[in-house]
Amino acid sequence: MAVTIDGTTGVSLVQDGVVTAADLNSTLDLTGKTVTLPAANSPGLKLVTSGTCADTQTLNIDGCFTSTYLNYKIHLNLNLADFTSNDQDLDFYIRFRSGGSTISTANSYHFSNGYKNLGLNNDFDHGSSNTSSSIRLIDNIDSGGTHAVGWVDIYAPASTDGTGKTFVLSELWTNDSGYNKIMWCQGVYNVDAAVDGFALSTFNGNGNFDGTYQIYGYAL
Repeated sequence: MAVTIDGTTGVSLVQDGVVTAADLNSTLDLTGKTVTLPAANSPGLKLVTSGTCADTQTLNIDGCFTSTYLNYKIHLNLNLADFTSNDQDLDFYIRFRSGGSTISTANSYHFSNGYKNLGLNNDFDHGSSNTSSSIRLIDNIDSGGTHAVGWVDIYAPASTDGTGKTFVLSELWTNDSGYNKIMWCQGVYNVDAAVDGFALSTFNGNGNFDGTYQIYGYAL
């Protein structure tokens, strides 16, 4: 089979600097050949990995942050299945990981929390602001807490452009003493270094969790 191109028609489909219009002013023999065009760039959320966890106090995910995407979104649907009335003040944290190790250096994270107990608080309540060895996503869940459902956005975790810091924004729904509770967090890993994973955990072993997670990259 032969394809004849007149040097002008369809030139926009040719990679600049490799094949010119003059080169195509001839017969191009594609006998026995396969032509593969580059995939169209479609922006949006692209699934990186997903999984489940069962009856654990810590979930470690490694290798999910790479230079493929600048920013990432984590979807969580977790069940605090083993959280009983004897477990008070459950806190839920995120730390970053690098090379298979969790980063828990003192004062390496900054965060602030805010929340609203629907049906109990008419106004938005400001939580604490801390420098810590982790970022607290959920604060002070007492008896009756059953779920942690929502999203966590991670900004520039694998960046090595000199800015280095990794930023966190989250919104998670849970339940606190029978009230629906919406919890917000803003945080930063305040170290100029790339990270490639994260760890989710309850505080001091106070309550186990299970459920599902999905990690997406933001394609531009």
